[in-house]
Amino acid sequence: MNTILLIPTGEGVGLTSACLGMIYALDCNGIKAGFLKPFSQVDQENLDRTTSLFGHLFQSKTVQSISHEKLTQRIAAGEVDELLEEAVSLHRSIAADNNVIIVEGLLPNGQDHFASELNASLAQALDAEVVLVSTADIQNPRKTAEKVEAHLRQFGGATSNRTAGVLFMRTRGLSEETAQIPVAFDPSLRPTEDIAKFTAELQKYNRYFGSSDLPIIGLVPFSNTLSVPRTLDIASVIDGQWVNQGEAKTRRILHSSLIASSIEYELNKFIAGELIISASERTDVLLASSLATSNGIPLAGLVLTEREAPAPKLLEFCQSAIKQGLPILHTHLNTLETAQRLSDFGNEIPTDDTERAEQVTRFVSSHIDVEWLKQHSNNGATPRLSPSAFRHELVQKSIAAKKRI
Repeated sequence: MNTILLIPTGEGVGLTSACLGMIYALDCNGIKAGFLKPFSQVDQENLDRTTSLFGHLFQSKTVQSISHEKLTQRIAAGEVDELLEEAVSLHRSIAADNNVIIVEGLLPNGQDHFASELNASLAQALDAEVVLVSTADIQNPRKTAEKVEAHLRQFGGATSNRTAGVLFMRTRGLSEETAQIPVAFDPSLRPTEDIAKFTAELQKYNRYFGSSDLPIIGLVPFSNTLSVPRTLDIASVIDGQWVNQGEAKTRRILHSSLIASSIEYELNKFIAGELIISASERTDVLLASSLATSNGIPLAGLVLTEREAPAPKLLEFCQSAIKQGLPILHTHLNTLETAQRLSDFGNEIPTDDTERAEQVTRFVSSHIDVEWLKQHSNNGATPRLSPSAFRHELVQKSIAAKKRI
């Protein structure tokens, strides 16, 4: 049984998508994979996002993460060994039922300053092979290489037995054709020529890129289609109240537009997938959105800002659009505040957006090197027992033997 620990090089690299895509690729090759996120980085009582999506997509159960509160308390108390021992215990509880365990590492952010150091300790405690997950830019190989190199050091560098490869996510600079979304697992979509060219460029800055020491496991293209949220997902972001929820669960925001000028100069913005944002007193924008919907243009939705929501009498003129599912939101934020919050809105997959999660999972899995997966799901290496794992095994044996240590 092998353990692969996915370590992000920063925020927004698509770590959840990488974990789910790798598990799906393994599953499609007949390799049973489990999932573990040892440490939560959000203050919530429910399952974290990746764990929830794993359960929905693969109909499999896993263990709940150690809470962020407990994590920070133990770090502050200097109880790192105890923390790692608990992580080992979680790992052991699911290891027996799987051929491979995919582990999601901690995200380096401004909140958890200990993330990088704890990731390195976690890799040793679980005796895991480390895969770095990073964004990439075909046009800027130097920046891409430097980002990866900075995180390689904490695991002993490119030639360390601990590092197993790099998975590039959300890769910019590839042709639009590479972002084709498959209906099933399809390894033929891997852009092999682009991978070879990009590898050659990366090797100018680090000769180990693409070698057996540091293979490039995948070069996953950036996809606008897979990065778009549902209209439903923005309500809490802008503190919005639904005037009409309509088809907010199924409509997606391809782009958003502020309507500031006279309506005759803004009509080109009323297109499919567009989120229209306007001050609530602009009744002409509400009526134009309704007319566009009645004419068969599926807008992503309409956001009305400040003051009050539209009066019932005004909404009576919009009944045709409302019946056709036009989502309408009202927020007390002003127009610029609303636009700013939406621009800062991350592209994480909500736990209930299974349609998008399935598409992303198929997309990512199709870009992962299948031969690498097979090799690292059963490499025949002798497992090493870390100090944390040794303590866990010792405690379990003493409990079974009903003896004290």
